[in-house]
Amino acid sequence: MSAVAAAIVVSSVGGAIIGSNASKDAAQTQADAAAYQAEVSRDIYEQQKEVAAPYVAAGEAGQNRLLEYLGIGGSTGAQGYGQYATAEFTPNSSLQGRTLLTRSE
Repeated sequence: MSAVAAAIVVSSVGGAIIGSNASKDAAQTQADAAAYQAEVSRDIYEQQKEVAAPYVAAGEAGQNRLLEYLGIGGSTGAQGYGQYATAEFTPNSSLQGRTLLTRSE
């Protein structure tokens, strides 16, 4: 084997090794970035849950009270339980006198 051929083989093998290492480094960098992004997203989610917690609790309390007023949930002994549970407040009563849109065929 001539010196030129040996140099070509050595440079080809060396280039392949360097390219392989660079590819592994790039893949690891991408994996690290994805893990970091997942961690940041998780932190943001947890912070938003903390910030929204009082509003969620207020909404749940208000909804439960509304259900008590309508007589369909909560404590039957609560003041005002079923106060608005009349035929006047039914889903069908809200449609009286209204024309529903239908699809023309």
